[in-house]
Amino acid sequence: MLLIEAMWLLGSTTLSIVQIAERLHFADSTTFSRFFRRLKGANPNAYHNKSHPTPDDDPGEKGRGSVPYSEALPRTT
Repeated sequence: MLLIEAMWLLGSTTLSIVQIAERLHFADSTTFSRFFRRLKGANPNAYHNKSHPTPDDDPGEKGRGSVPYSEALPRTT
């Protein structure tokens, strides 16, 4: 149950790893990270970042081959 709550907090909120560790009553973020990595096989930071990509991670963001909004609209002529 604790792992499910940790996964939900990591995937559905913008809370930091430290804040999640505190919310789940771990002594510190290192203990939480060890717990998560042992049971899930992934670092909580990686899991969190996968759920919350930065603009650099999103290939649709400007600078990564995206088309400006006005050019993406269909032409009406």
